[in-house]
Amino acid sequence: MPSVSLAIHRREGVFVVEHEIESTAAPEAVWSVWTEVPVRSRWDDLQWARLEGPFAAGTSGWWKPAGVPRLRIWLEDVVPGRRFTIAATHQRHVALIRYRHEVVHADGGSRIMHRVEVSGRLSRIIGPLALRRTAKDLPDAMDRLAMLAGGPDRR
Repeated sequence: MPSVSLAIHRREGVFVVEHEIESTAAPEAVWSVWTEVPVRSRWDDLQWARLEGPFAAGTSGWWKPAGVPRLRIWLEDVVPGRRFTIAATHQRHVALIRYRHEVVHADGGSRIMHRVEVSGRLSRIIGPLALRRTAKDLPDAMDRLAMLAGGPDRR
């Protein structure tokens, strides 16, 4: 079942929004769309994105979300075909944003999960501001991702 949640983990000081969908798209097809970083703007709320190397842990790059300055990004971890995390710093390192993505086989397709976490010195200010829009936009972005991967969302 699809779900969206916005929660504060007070003991960790982390703001989180997460969403998951099931799709008829194969996990390999979802992975293929995810790793095409220059065309991420076709499904995500970005004007553009690029990596300065392979889709592997440690590779850095840039992306430009709508309505905010461009952000330096890097791949923190990558498990090919399964999951990866993109991290970005915001406003001179006052917040760290992690975009966690995971796909697993589900009956007749895949379950796709996205989780965005905001932590850091000013996360109590930046977290709610950044994640309010993310919570609103994430379901549509994931539907577009599923469609590009070749399978409609099965809500």
